[in-house]
Amino acid sequence: MAPGTLLQQMHLRSRMRTWPVEGKTFYEMGSGDGMLSQLLLQAGFTGRGFDLNTLANETNAALNAVAIAEGRYAVEDGSFIDREGLPPVDIIASCMVIEHLEAALVDAYFQKARSLLKPGGRIVTFVPANMKAWGVEDEVAGHVKRYTRQCFRDLAQAHRMEIQNLAGLTWPLSNLLLPLSNYLVGRSESALIGKSMEKRTVASGHRNVKFKTTFPWWVKLLINPITLSPWYGLQCLGHHSDSALVLYCEMTPTRQTE
Repeated sequence: MAPGTLLQQMHLRSRMRTWPVEGKTFYEMGSGDGMLSQLLLQAGFTGRGFDLNTLANETNAALNAVAIAEGRYAVEDGSFIDREGLPPVDIIASCMVIEHLEAALVDAYFQKARSLLKPGGRIVTFVPANMKAWGVEDEVAGHVKRYTRQCFRDLAQAHRMEIQNLAGLTWPLSNLLLPLSNYLVGRSESALIGKSMEKRTVASGHRNVKFKTTFPWWVKLLINPITLSPWYGLQCLGHHSDSALVLYCEMTPTRQTE
């Protein structure tokens, strides 16, 4: 697993400890290969993952096969936004998804997500941040933009939400690794730039870039939560930095007043 992904997961685990213990259901929009869903399932959640990429869904199903067999998880091939008849849940999550969407679809997502939250529920979002870091990976993946803190403040106001946590993540490690990351992506995936935004977005759900999205087994001996603990400490210290390449936002519906 990439060091930046591990740092993101470490932050999410710390946030999960603050969530109401009775809320244990979720949906993940754009579940990809299933790593975020796996983290929630390991914490005792029950949920569903939605993705347009068939290969990603197959990988997700294999990764989370035990939870599927136990009836705690399902992988659905299709759009979360277009899916009808969904019951309310406690957590609606997306990781590296809404940056692919035009503004109207982003609003449609948050409107739908808010309508499906149980009382006390929350919307959890990871996105790439810092437009100064725009590069080949954004082009390859079909990103519309990188997000800022103000973007989330505007979304919260527009959809009557309160921000519970807004943190820059993976700083400074991802910043140091960015040139290498761009090189690996450019070498492996630059041919995708000529494809439509839709095809690039769907393809981003299942990527195979050695030492970027896929790693030999032995890498986990070098890159794991223990070895990354100093970098996690720096991430915590720099969570207000506008240089961070990832933003995490956690929102809850605004409380109605009499």
